Amino acid sequence: MEKPFNLDRFTTGVNAYVRLTDGSEATVVPAPLAAIGDYFGVVVIKIGETVVDHALFTRQGALNTGAQMYMKATRMTGFANVYAADGGGHRLGSIIRETRGGLDNLRDSASRVAVAEVSYEV
Repeated sequence: MEKPFNLDRFTTGVNAYVRLTDGSEATVVPAPLAAIGDYFGVVVIKIGETVVDHALFTRQGALNTGAQMYMKATRMTGFANVYAADGGGHRLGSIIRETRGGLDNLRDSASRVAVAEVSYEV
């Protein structure tokens, strides 16, 4: 699933991707160079481990080649408390932890009626 380019995630090590003119997908990683003019920095475009190009990019993820970088969603799984709701229903807690045990130290965990495994994308 393609998601809009996110500069904060990209500069902290999350890869971006770009479609090449032939329709294939390439991985885009930041290169260790400073910003140039109106461009935020330089990227290395790779297919597998092979470098196919270098490009300048803007804060919005636009490359000087005319291509637009995008991100991919990461599927995550965790656990959340389930609480009794008014009217006989249930509501899912807003805090997700990696393990069931990670929920035990939440102050309202004593009132939970169950623990649910949740899957989400970021």
